[in-house]
This record gives sequence, C-alpha cells and structure tokens, in this order.
Amino acid sequence: MVDHTPKLNEDDFGFSFTSAEEIAPTDKVQGIYNMILPLLNNLQANPEKEMIHWPDRVKKIEAFKAKLKKYIDQ
Repeated sequence: MVDHTPKLNEDDFGFSFTSAEEIAPTDKVQGIYNMILPLLNNLQANPEKEMIHWPDRVKKIEAFKAKLKKYIDQ
C-alpha cells in the first residue's frame, strides 16, 4: 500500500492546494447567514437617522442567540 500523505520538510509551509468545491459553504453556514442577514438589513435601513429605536433589544437579542445556538447544535 502506497502512503500518499505529503511529507513536510524545512522548505514546506504546511499548506496544500484545494479546489473551490472543497471549501464551498455548507448548508449550516448558509443557514446562519440567512438568519443574520435580516438583522444587518434592518440595521442598515434609514442611514440618515443617527439613532436606532430598538425597544426590548436585550430580550430580542437573547432570543436570537438561543435560536442561533439551537440551530448550530442540531
């Protein structure tokens, strides 16, 4: 059996080549992106206003964090 594991030497920086398919975002990453994007869009809305009115933000942020953790842990 032939060992195809690359051998490191003093001239090797420890990286290897990979294809775009191997680093494509996973469904989980895409799901997290989809969960966060509405928040970013809402924060970006009405840039002419200096203040953001966000009542009960602590409760809403805590709920979002719990939802995000549940999604990540499944």
